[in-house]
Amino acid sequence: MQHAIDVVDEERYDTEAKQVKTQKEIDDLKMKVVELAGVKKPALKKVRMSADDMLKALLGSKHTVNMDLRANLKQVKKEVKEEEKKDLVSSKEAYMSQNCPGPDLAGDQATLMETCKKLAALVDKVDEDRYDLESKVGKADKEVRVLYAFLPVGECFIDLKTL
Repeated sequence: MQHAIDVVDEERYDTEAKQVKTQKEIDDLKMKVVELAGVKKPALKKVRMSADDMLKALLGSKHTVNMDLRANLKQVKKEVKEEEKKDLVSSKEAYMSQNCPGPDLAGDQATLMETCKKLAALVDKVDEDRYDLESKVGKADKEVRVLYAFLPVGECFIDLKTL
């Protein structure tokens, strides 16, 4: 009888120890979930306030200077913008003439067809390379997102929404 009581008592002690251990693991996991979720910041209300009102709120009745910030903005002339556009167009044309000479279209139809086939093959090769690079970038972005998911909340310096 005493032996049976000892066996039952040992089993009870083992189950209590196991229960305490699992409860501790549950509490640790709950803490990790809270840490990974982070602290939610409340949404800020949008307040529309002029510079004068803001200074009055900060300085109180001492504020007597009237600030008109819009008057201090630079006035941009249309002529300057048009000149910049013309300069941009001329620089594009110069770059294209230097780096991308037009194909030699002199000759018969067979040479033109051969030139078109070569150009089509080059376009296909460049398109395949672009597709391969896009897939590599996508995989790398996914790996970065996975790695940032394992970082503690305070150590993430990059906005994950942008990835």
